[in-house]
Amino acid sequence: MAGLNAGNHDDTYVTFFAPIWKGFESVLAHASDIVDLHLSTTISHQMLLAMAAMTDLCTLKLVDCHLSTRSQTHLPRLASVINASFILTSDDDDDADTILLLLALLPNLRMLCVNGTSRKPFRMYQIGSETRDKSPRRIERIHLAHIARDQLPALGLWIRRMAEVHGE
Repeated sequence: MAGLNAGNHDDTYVTFFAPIWKGFESVLAHASDIVDLHLSTTISHQMLLAMAAMTDLCTLKLVDCHLSTRSQTHLPRLASVINASFILTSDDDDDADTILLLLALLPNLRMLCVNGTSRKPFRMYQIGSETRDKSPRRIERIHLAHIARDQLPALGLWIRRMAEVHGE
């Protein structure tokens, strides 16, 4: 099933989408010259491997994306990505903010955009202390919209830790 975790979906859903996900994996594996990638799908380990191999990939925009795994072990770094946007448009997706786990894979990130919705703000707990040693070296520009207010201290702490880890 294209390396995807089907635990959250019924068999009909998985059966229908499995060839589509496998197609995404195949396209990404053969698209090494991509500079700007916009996705709105479940992102599998194979997709991450393909994106990591894209040495020219500078901008990554993820709209309503999900990770097929929550484990960060053995995930490749996307070292060429300097601009990343995480955008949530659905108000009824309880796991949408888990996509922020990808921040730990973006060591050279310079611009970060995180947009939730007014009824479903992003929760920043996903970028907590466990990613301390994997945080980006320097973020120069941040755009935040509809972040859960009680999560702003966590974001501030993450940015401060990022500076401490990288000696700034």
